[in-house]
Amino acid sequence: MTTGFARTPSPAFRCATALAGLAAALLAALLAALAVDALEGVDAALAALMDPLRSPALLALFAQLTQFGGSECVVPAALLATARLLQRGVRRLAAGLWLCLAGAGLTTFALKHLVDRARPEFIEGFAASSPSFPSSHATAAMAGYAFLALAFAPRMRMPEARMAVWIVAGMLVAAVAASRVLLGVHHASDVAAGLLVGLLWVALGACVAAPRSATPRRNAAGPAGPASAAAIRSPAASSSGA
Repeated sequence: MTTGFARTPSPAFRCATALAGLAAALLAALLAALAVDALEGVDAALAALMDPLRSPALLALFAQLTQFGGSECVVPAALLATARLLQRGVRRLAAGLWLCLAGAGLTTFALKHLVDRARPEFIEGFAASSPSFPSSHATAAMAGYAFLALAFAPRMRMPEARMAVWIVAGMLVAAVAASRVLLGVHHASDVAAGLLVGLLWVALGACVAAPRSATPRRNAAGPAGPASAAAIRSPAASSSGA
């Protein structure tokens, strides 16, 4: 009599699924608000708050920081991470990483051309050509750096190192997100949508990478426990003692 094992969702898988659902719901709400022009006032107010900060020195700094959300930074980082993950034999994480990046990029491309939102009025020296909603830089930063933190932080031995990985990832995402509004190439809601698209695909990539828990599967006759084993052995024991 044998006992098999069923593969059930692990806590990490369930958490990632819940996070994906939350990100999708928030993104849908943002799209609905955009459809009824409910975001125009908020975007205008946030843009006005940025105006006093737009000194030449700060603009030059954020013009450099915004590049961390471009493919010239995210893709090489992902390639190096993939090599390291494959070296460690963690192929599920490598697959999750590229699912995350590819899905985030395709979703952003589709939304840009479906929504076709105009860019804000550019400030001198900065421009962009694609539709505004959502921000592809914010999407790529969230998808890339958050998933890399998810992949590597748990493998750090020291708690301080794990925290440092998450802090660096968070700072990169925040810097890229802020730069898109400060440089005047996106509305704030474009950036928020990009972050949500990235978060959605981080969660979906984590679902792919999360291991499943093995739980015993009982057959119809029930598990073969100590009592049943003793019952099976008892006739032999009786005959040997006769």
